[in-house]
Amino acid sequence: MDAIVRAVVTKKLTGATLTIGSSAAEEIVAKGVRPDLAEEAHLLISRLAPRSVEEPAPRPPATARRVEEKELVRKLTDLYRAGVLTTMEYEEKKELVARLARAEQFTPLSR
Repeated sequence: MDAIVRAVVTKKLTGATLTIGSSAAEEIVAKGVRPDLAEEAHLLISRLAPRSVEEPAPRPPATARRVEEKELVRKLTDLYRAGVLTTMEYEEKKELVARLARAEQFTPLSR
């Protein structure tokens, strides 16, 4: 049986991705996981495999974030056109997506 060598949680606007890697370089990737559940799974794996090496989650490139933002706005537009969202809800959600995308562009300064 291969040992777990890393467990990484990557958070996005649409949910989290939990990636678990083994010593045999095999990976299990769970996408679209609720961020709180992904963090809980990460903690459990860390406790069960105390020798695991954890890597910091890589930041997606700016173009990937931009594509995700465009995709979310497109989906919001579809919901608005289908009558699921009111004009006010649509505008609020679009602004929220834009604010979240802008917030992801800034990384905290390390000291």
